[in-house]
This record gives sequence, C-alpha cells and structure tokens, in this order.
Amino acid sequence: MHLWSAMRDTWLNREEPENLRKLADAYWWVLLLLSVLTFVGLVAYSGVKFYELFNEDQETPLLSSGGGIQLNVVDLRSVLEAFEERKARYEYFKKNLPQIADPSR
Repeated sequence: MHLWSAMRDTWLNREEPENLRKLADAYWWVLLLLSVLTFVGLVAYSGVKFYELFNEDQETPLLSSGGGIQLNVVDLRSVLEAFEERKARYEYFKKNLPQIADPSR
C-alpha cells in the first residue's frame, strides 16, 4: 500500500525535479523490462518452433515435393524466346544510343 501512495504522491508532484527524476527512472525501467520480456518471449517462441521442425514422430517431409506442377513445353519455349528478344533489343540499344539534345544548352 505504501508503494502506491508513494507513486501517487510522486505523480501529483511531478513538476518537482526530484519527482520527475523518479518518474523518468520508473519509465526507463518499465521500457527495459518490456523489451527484455519481449526478447525472451521471442527467443522462446523461436526455439519451440525450431525444435518442432525436427520432431521425430513427424510424418511430413521437410522439403516440398513441388505439388505436382506440370510444365508446358510450348509456354516455356515462348517465355525463353521472349527473353532472347529482350536481350537482343537491349544489346541493340546499348550499341546504338539515342541522340538526345542537352537541355542545358
């Protein structure tokens, strides 16, 4: 009970420098405690998830099998041809720079 009355008195007289110092210290300790608790919780949660990954009685494989996606050869060739055309256009524009007038003159 004494702690709460002391905190209430400190809050009511917060304009005084010694009380402001106490409030600043309390604020700092609360922030520090919250950040430490957040860090500890994050490490604990990450550790649990990490150890769940290597659980022995788990039936699912760690690597995905790809889901059975079928590749269409025609679509694949058209995409590769589009990349080749793009490369050819890039090389053409790299060799033949457009003549742009200098706007500062």
